[in-house]
Amino acid sequence: MKPTLPWMKQAFAIYNAKYFHNRLKTPNFSLDCPEGNWGFYYPDGTFNPITRKAKIFGPGTIYLNPNFSRDEKDLIGTLLHEMIHMFINTVLLKYPVFDHGPDFQKFADFLNRDGWNISEANEKKSTDIEGDTDDEAYDNRTVQPSIFCIIEQPNDAQYKVWGFRAEYNQLNSYIKSARKTKNNGATVLNIYYCYSANMGKMPTSPIDLRGVGAQDYNTLLARVSRIIGEQISQDNFKLVQTVTL
Repeated sequence: MKPTLPWMKQAFAIYNAKYFHNRLKTPNFSLDCPEGNWGFYYPDGTFNPITRKAKIFGPGTIYLNPNFSRDEKDLIGTLLHEMIHMFINTVLLKYPVFDHGPDFQKFADFLNRDGWNISEANEKKSTDIEGDTDDEAYDNRTVQPSIFCIIEQPNDAQYKVWGFRAEYNQLNSYIKSARKTKNNGATVLNIYYCYSANMGKMPTSPIDLRGVGAQDYNTLLARVSRIIGEQISQDNFKLVQTVTL
């Protein structure tokens, strides 16, 4: 089935009562989903970039993708995924650096114990029948994102940028090691979600920041592409945090 606005409103009411104790206010619903997503939640508010506390003005908007015919359970799973984001923003009043961090995982685990399959990203299934959305765009967005970091070191004669894959549960260790490169001219650490099926093949270490260097971003990504055996570009990346070193 494909989602409709009446279906979204009805399903939201059912699962808001069942899992969220009706703590979520009814949001706006839209089928004009951002490209490359099964669903999306857009909050109506602002946040403090330091404390990550959210100031909410309204319930926001939940989007679902109407271009695929999917099993109803999968559609509900996507709706629940976006409702978790809404709960974090509008009830917990948080706007976390990482969208799928501890708060998200805790609620997802709770729902999964009741038979759902909520994760950071749901891969396309053989039962998902496409309407008129580009397959390739989905391949890049429905895989589990990896953490990829790039250190900028503009005064380094050999490498202006240094890139490496990081493990989310050790991210603080990677940042700590990156700060040590400040003495060598490093200025900032950019932390990205990387939507790549093969990024997990890239070796990583929080101790020596094992990775690859280059004079510019495009050359860096070309070298990473050769390592993981997959062509990637800046379209595969979403910046989530910049750390001043």
